[in-house]
Amino acid sequence: MLSGTDVNQRTALSTSILCLISALLPFLIYLPMMLRQSTRQYDYIVHLREAYRISQGGSAHGPHMLFHWLTASIAKFTTFSIATSALTLLSLCIILTAILLFICAHKKIVNKYLLIFFPVLSLTVQPFFILYLLDKHSYFGYIGTNVYHNPTMLLLKPFIVSVFLIAAFIFIDNRSSNPTWVKFILPVFVLLSALAKPSFLIVFVPGLSIYLISQYLCGKKFDWKLLIIALILPTALTLGWQYWTTYSENQIQGLYKGESSIAFAPLTLVRLWSKYLLAKFFLSIAFPIALLLTFWNSVKNDHYVVLSWLIFIVGVSQYYLLIEQGPRAAQGNFAWGAQVGAFLLFATSVRHFLSKSTKDNFISKCKFIRWSFCAALLAMHLLAGGVFYALEYISPQQFW
Repeated sequence: MLSGTDVNQRTALSTSILCLISALLPFLIYLPMMLRQSTRQYDYIVHLREAYRISQGGSAHGPHMLFHWLTASIAKFTTFSIATSALTLLSLCIILTAILLFICAHKKIVNKYLLIFFPVLSLTVQPFFILYLLDKHSYFGYIGTNVYHNPTMLLLKPFIVSVFLIAAFIFIDNRSSNPTWVKFILPVFVLLSALAKPSFLIVFVPGLSIYLISQYLCGKKFDWKLLIIALILPTALTLGWQYWTTYSENQIQGLYKGESSIAFAPLTLVRLWSKYLLAKFFLSIAFPIALLLTFWNSVKNDHYVVLSWLIFIVGVSQYYLLIEQGPRAAQGNFAWGAQVGAFLLFATSVRHFLSKSTKDNFISKCKFIRWSFCAALLAMHLLAGGVFYALEYISPQQFW
């Protein structure tokens, strides 16, 4: 008969093996695409050039230079080329993101096969771009959940999940007291996420603030001093510096010339990209909407899903209402925040849905119909992700 220690050791070993498998699957999916994109996509080429310049002793340009620094550092301390160094860095980011997603779900999703599949789902689903039949767009006008063409977005992914989980640990899980390490690690990860790409913080902090204020109005308390010191203050300082660097100078040297600014211009840019914006909005998040409507009683009590909805709404509002004026007007950089929100919304919604996928859900015919409806929509998003992957691999950006 096994002792309690033996059982715990076997459980820990089993969990570690499941985590390893769930991390390797997204890596194997992303690796061929990153190899393909790194030699074809403009975003990769620009960032690799910047990393190479830094590796040759040049100073960093631009407000988010973490990808360039890390890539140049890997190249400096190894025999790798810049391209191989970047591929190594991004591979580690994909694996780490999958591990963090696994950690987020392993106590929530009981079925081990669904648990293994959860990171793959979260990192591959895409908008259901059926309107491609009308306008030949698979990307423009939709709110992409996962993108392959931008290395800084891939670098940002583990910081998105880690900051979300740390903030949830502190402010959502009703901890009576927080360990000392949490108070120090949160501002560090906030800083790193901003240096990777500021698109996450500009949607996360407003979304979390709205959530906590609503909880406070309902009589729930939280550590507001820690919120200010560990999250809001470092975010304000970092983003303030990045804003000043971006909009008070002539952009990134060698890339953009001329001053830029932020303007309120509802739908100005997205209308130039695509038609059918309302339909594409719903096709982008069909599964989370269906889950919200069909399982409202349980979803409203899942604070992770609620918070991700608020973050998504903030991101979409910025995407649809704001635009950069100047040399980067056509870049659509506010789209990144909406995509961050969509990624979190899908991850938390899929987590909630898979946690309900047990025998108890099939007791009543009504529950089975609702579950099947959501499962069908999730399958459509997964199918769209597979088709989008194939199109991007065959000819990057041609089918956007």
